[in-house]
Order: sequence, then structure tokens, then C-alpha cells
Amino acid sequence: MALRREHIQQILTFKGENDHEQLVHTTQNAGRLEEYFRDLLNKLRTTKTPKENAEQYPDEASLLTLAATHRFIACNTLLGRLIIDCILEYSKLDLDPSTYNPNLDKTIVWPIVRLRRFTSFEEATKKRSDCPTLIKNISMAIEQKQNDLNDSTINRLLEMCVGLLSEKHAFALIEKLLGLALKNFDTEADEIHFDVPRAVIPMQFMEHFLKLLNGVDSNIYREWFYKTDYDLRMKLFACHNLFFETEMLQFIEEFLQQQQDSYTSIKTLYKYIKEQRLIHSIRTSTRLVNLFIQKVAAYALLFNDWRILRMMQCIALYFVEKLPEVFQRIISFKCGDMEILQHNIQCKIVDFVYAGHNADIATKRQIAWCLAMSSPCFTWHNIKELVQWCETSSPWSTKVFLSLEVKII
Repeated sequence: MALRREHIQQILTFKGENDHEQLVHTTQNAGRLEEYFRDLLNKLRTTKTPKENAEQYPDEASLLTLAATHRFIACNTLLGRLIIDCILEYSKLDLDPSTYNPNLDKTIVWPIVRLRRFTSFEEATKKRSDCPTLIKNISMAIEQKQNDLNDSTINRLLEMCVGLLSEKHAFALIEKLLGLALKNFDTEADEIHFDVPRAVIPMQFMEHFLKLLNGVDSNIYREWFYKTDYDLRMKLFACHNLFFETEMLQFIEEFLQQQQDSYTSIKTLYKYIKEQRLIHSIRTSTRLVNLFIQKVAAYALLFNDWRILRMMQCIALYFVEKLPEVFQRIISFKCGDMEILQHNIQCKIVDFVYAGHNADIATKRQIAWCLAMSSPCFTWHNIKELVQWCETSSPWSTKVFLSLEVKII
């Protein structure tokens, strides 16, 4: 614990040769600061009095003072709120005027002084940096020299703009830089047979962006992202799987909340899915649609939740033209329609699973099972066929083995 505290103190006291170095250093270590002060906040919430905190955590008071007087802590909204919560919890300051106790004046002074320092440093930093003017100057410089910017320069610019992600004024600038970084990225290129140009986006930038998307102001950042250029969104999803998967999990969580209270009809769910921004953003990309279906199939088996299987029904209907031909036939299958059975559909499902690399078989099994189950009529037909075979006790045959293979998938 002492070593960890010492490390946090080093981060908070780091000055660097100039303001930019200090800002970059703070941004790079924002995750460690958040983790430390979140743990501290949880510990402080278990105590009852300021005296108890002072006895158990005497060194943390000096760390909170350093954080309150840091020039760039407030640039990170989540971190800034954590510091404020820690100061209030450390002093057990009660902000309700009806419970005011004059005997606690000395205890109240400590948090008030630090909160005043915190807000004054934030305001002073904003005045010195004149953020809108700075953003305007950077945007003009990029506009004038965008044809001369190489990958290395764009990478450095994005690293320098990590601190600006919290500024609404910088959204247009960030979009411009992301567009330059992704201009040569092809969302549909075959990485196995071609040397696909990689996106020039620093991992540090994406990690900070993901934290903002999952932070207290996530709605603001998602609203901005889904208003950016359509091609930019697709490229960002395609080149950063973690970002795409984060948005998928958010989508699944919201979908499951739609079905908490009652059994919603497929028609209603299909309409809901059609209106979702994530679905709309990937609709033209075969690669992203396939990745989306692969992930949903994995989640359906992982979470063992029938609601995710119903979601797959709607997704399969919406993206039916992007699916392999065998599953297009299955999704369009209607009860009593015997034409589809003449194409030996079960054999084609098995071919889909076992074609390609052995390492992909497990994933393809999941996809085949979920897509096959997405058609109630096709599922009913297979169950009926299996029941009839059991009733007649027909000898084992190749057809039965293939039928069972589909069901095991």
C-alpha cells in the first residue's frame, strides 16, 4: 500500500519541462489515479468520523491536497468527481444546511479550502489555456497542411489531443484527425491475402476514449460519435475490435432491458433493432455484420439467455442479405415449404461449419446453431423429423447422422 501511495504521489508531483509534458503524463496515468482514488473512496465510506479517517489514512490527506491543487486533474471529468467525493467523504462534510453543527467548524474548513483550490485551479487553467482559441489554431494548422501530414505526425497529434477529448469544442478537431488517420483503411479488405494498411490511432487515445464512453457523461460522447461521418464510424469499428465489442455489449444490455417485464413480439423487437444507431452504422459492411453475428452467437451460449436468441432472430431478419446463402434460405423458410428441403439444406449447414480452418469450427458451430434456431419453422421441422425417426426406430443412416449433426451444432 505504501509503494502504491508513493507512486500516486510521484504522478501528482510530476511537473515536466512544460505544461504539455505534465498534461500528457497526467493523461497517461489517469487510469492509475482513478483506480487508487476509487479504492480510497470505498474505504472512506466504511468509516464514520473524520477523526477515524485521519487516524487510519493520515497520508491520504496530503495526496488529496496535491490532487486538489493539480492543474490538469479536472480535465478528466470522472477523475475530478472522484477527487471531490474523496474530499467530502474524508471530512464527512454534510452539505445539508438543516443538519449544520457549529461544533464541526474546524472539520469543515479542511474540505472547503481544498474544494476552493480545486475549482480555482481548474478555472485558472482554463483561462491560461484559452481552450477554444487553442483548438481553433490547431484546426487551422491541420487544414492548411493536411496533405503533408504523414502517419507519424498524425499519431503524435492524436496523442497530444487526448486531453482535449473532454472538451466539446474539440469534437470537430478530433473527428478531423480520426478521418486522416483512417483514410487508407479498408473495412472490407481480406487481411489473409492482402497487406491491409493499418489505422494510425494510438492505443492511449482509444483507451481514454473508451473510458469516456463508459463514464458518467457517456451519453454526450455516444451522441457525438454517432453523428460523425458514416465511413469514419465503420472504419473505427473495423480497426478496433475492443471498441466495437464495447458498443455491442451496450446494445445488448439496452435490448435486454426492453424485455424485462413482458414477452415482446418479434415485430416490436425488429422495429426497435432497426432504429438502433449501432445496427444502422454497420448495415453496409459485410465484415462488421459477420463479426456482429459471431459475437452475438457467442454471447447467446455464454449467457444462456433466451432473450439474446430472440435478438438473433431480429438481427438475422435485418441482415439476411449479408448472411451465407444457406442461412438466407433458412431465415426465409416457412412451415409447409418443402422446396427448401430439396436443396439438402442440412448438408450445406455442415459444409459451412467444416469448411476452412479447424480453428474456426467451434465459432462456426455457434453461428450455425444460433442462425438455425432463429427460424422457428426450420427448428420445428428438425424437431418433427427427429421425433418421427424416434417413433419409427428407423435404422441409422447418413441422413440421420447429418440431421443429428445440425442439432448438435
